[in-house]
Amino acid sequence: MYKSKLQQLCHHRLWPLPTYSAIKHGPDHCPIFKASVLVNGASFDSAPACKSSKEAQNDAAMRAILRLGSDPPAPPHSDLEIVEDEPPEPEMKNEALDLSSELLANALASNDVQYPYKLQLHTYAQRNNLSLPSYSTTSIGPPHACHFVACVTVGEQEFKSPTPPSRTVKEAENVAAKAALESLSPDGFEQISSGYVKNLLQELAQKEGLSAPKYKTSTSGALHMQMFYSTVEVGGEVFQGKAARSKKLSLINAAEVAYQALEERSEPPIGYYH
Repeated sequence: MYKSKLQQLCHHRLWPLPTYSAIKHGPDHCPIFKASVLVNGASFDSAPACKSSKEAQNDAAMRAILRLGSDPPAPPHSDLEIVEDEPPEPEMKNEALDLSSELLANALASNDVQYPYKLQLHTYAQRNNLSLPSYSTTSIGPPHACHFVACVTVGEQEFKSPTPPSRTVKEAENVAAKAALESLSPDGFEQISSGYVKNLLQELAQKEGLSAPKYKTSTSGALHMQMFYSTVEVGGEVFQGKAARSKKLSLINAAEVAYQALEERSEPPIGYYH
């Protein structure tokens, strides 16, 4: 299988493990599949009409290997003992606070700024020794007005993107990744996303020459059923996020609204990885 060969290649070159996504087209009785694989920031697509998701992913892996080259030769033999696959050290609870900075650096390096939850889920799986996220996408509607829903498998669990369907495949995958994170690690999701999205908004504001984001939060309701409402002001403009059950989530929502609005206006638009 080319997927295992590609994984070995990434291991020897000290790259992150490859991430696969697949999309299904056609009627249920005769579907066709196309897949892509992300390797060290570069994307490689399969042939457009494979018979199964597995075949499409394997074809994408083959094309990646052909482009990236064969595995480098093994290092010369030495008397030193080499120990591979050592178990990771126990994870500290406060690691989530540092992870947002790591995610931001990785996102900016790979131009993965429009779909942050896919990157967060990928990092979460790596740090928790889970199989890396695998995406499958289904199209809905006619070709000229197509929308998408996605599923992501992490470890042995599957998560679906909630309705309504998304306008693009990448957007649907990102929504599915967000649903997975919220289910797998609610507390970690709040900690990581809060720092990550707010840092990302600050980077964009600096790039566009705008004033630094300023946040305000208000509450309503009884103490046991309190709702939080956050706004963020960037460059003299105020953005309102959706209400949330916690202050951190309300800040995330406000930052996301501001980032999406500002990013759409920026020229040239911020890129994204395929």
